[in-house]
Parts: sequence; structure tokens; C-alpha cells
Amino acid sequence: MATRVVDEVNAFAATWTAPLNKLYEAIPGAGSFVDETVGPKLKPLGLTELGIRFLAVTCVVFIALLLATLLDLLAIFFQSTSVIIAGRNAIVALEHRSGDAKPLLMYLVLMMGFDFLEGTPASALLRAIPFFGLIKGVFLFVCSVPTSGVSMKVYNAAFAQLFSPGGRFAVPPTPSAKVLGGTAEPTKVVCTVKSGANLPSGDLYCIMKAKPSVDSDGVFFKTSASATGTWNETICVPKDSRTEMIDVSVMSKQQFGSDTLVGSCVAVILEVSLAPKNMNLNVADPSGAECGSLTLEMCVE
Repeated sequence: MATRVVDEVNAFAATWTAPLNKLYEAIPGAGSFVDETVGPKLKPLGLTELGIRFLAVTCVVFIALLLATLLDLLAIFFQSTSVIIAGRNAIVALEHRSGDAKPLLMYLVLMMGFDFLEGTPASALLRAIPFFGLIKGVFLFVCSVPTSGVSMKVYNAAFAQLFSPGGRFAVPPTPSAKVLGGTAEPTKVVCTVKSGANLPSGDLYCIMKAKPSVDSDGVFFKTSASATGTWNETICVPKDSRTEMIDVSVMSKQQFGSDTLVGSCVAVILEVSLAPKNMNLNVADPSGAECGSLTLEMCVE
């Protein structure tokens, strides 16, 4: 049994040859210290030099993690890291209006829920759970990453039935149309930005703004950047009785400095009905010259 364990350690250490060598090279004297002090005691067991070094690293990491856990440093690390990751992802989601906003909001609900429970008498029961701080930190860390899907699984299991239509705490849906004189007036324009043709190369994105509209003054709706000029992103732009057209600006994302305007066009929505309508718009650069075209699919709701 002991021989088998030794063989497993040697084989596993062999798969980490390059990282182990780099680690010991980065720490002056670490290799010679392990070889001279630990090596003579473990070599009779059948461990190779690489296996001994691997075992030494494993012991150091285990002791460091144990101390960090006892001092509650590991929980603090996971919690602070999750806040940073969630904050960064939330800003990106809001910037590009992506679907990551919902899991990040669920992460904030879970984090506030833990904070609330820890401020109540229930905190005594929570602290009685071994390694509760570490478990909470790792759980929130995983929830802060939208691609993990953990926060949405918690939502579907614990909250979806309560807040879904017909649930106990369901919120009445906001009417999609304003009623004026007995007729429903559209309140938004649903626009799917399809693709561009003959546009300059680069990471391009589109900015849409209702015009003229008091409600949407100063509020812009953006697609994400696309190097291929194909977006297929749907944007809802507010519409009131004064909205007759939508300004569309094609921007080029710059790595340094401000983004530059590639061109612009105007989508007239007076003739757009409830049924989607394809619109091919010519894009004009700042000088007024045509620099490509843009395909949109629009309808009003």
C-alpha cells in the first residue's frame, strides 16, 4: 500500500515538472534546502527528488491555507475578490446591456441576505457551522461569476416561484402602452441592429437615441463592439408622442483615447407598424460622404 502511494506521488510530481522547477528557481535556496534537509529522510521511502520537492510544496501550501482559514483571511480574500469581480462584470453588463445583469443582481441579493442574517441572532447558529466564513466566501465568489450559473440556480430554486406571475410576491407587470383617449399609444421602439456593409474595419458599435424626445434626452442605447460588423442585438428605445425618428451613430472603439465617430444615419419610424420592418440605411461620415450601410429590423410596441 505504501509503495503504491509513493509511486502515485512520483507519477503526479512528474506531470508538474516544469512548474515545480520554475517555482524552486524563483525562490533562492529553496531547492538546495529541501534536497539537503528533507531529501535524505524521504529518499529511503522510494520518493524521487521531484517527488520530494512536490511533497514539500504541498505541505507548505496546506499549512498556509490552514493558517489563513484559522485567521479568517481566506474568507476575507474570497469575499473581497467576489465584490471586485461582480463590480467589474456589472459595469460591463450595464455598458453593453448584456444578459449578465440578472445573475449579478442575484449575487447582490445573496450577499445582502448573508449580511442581514449575520446581524440577527441567527448569526450564532451560522458561526456554529465549521468553516462557515470560508464556505460563504467561496459560495459568493462562485456566484459573482455569471458564467458559473450558480446565482441563477439559486434564483430558480428559491425565488422564481415567489416572484413569477401568479406567485405570492409577484409584481404587477408595467403596461406596455399608454392609453390616451381610449387608444393605446406605443411606448417603445424595438430595434434589432443586424449588420453593416462596406463600413471601415475595426471594433464598431452602434449608439441609438430617440429624437426628439424629452424622456430619452441624454440617454443612449449601445450595442457591444463587433470586429465583423455583425451585431444581431435588440435594443428598446423609448417612444412618446413626439418621437418621429431615431439617430443611429456608428462608433469605432479605440484602445487609447476617445472612441471616434465612423458615421451616422437616421431611422424614420412614422411608418413603422407593429410588424417588424427591415430598413437599409446609408451611413454618412462626418464630412457627409457615404461610408457604408446599416441594416435594422424595427417595430413599435
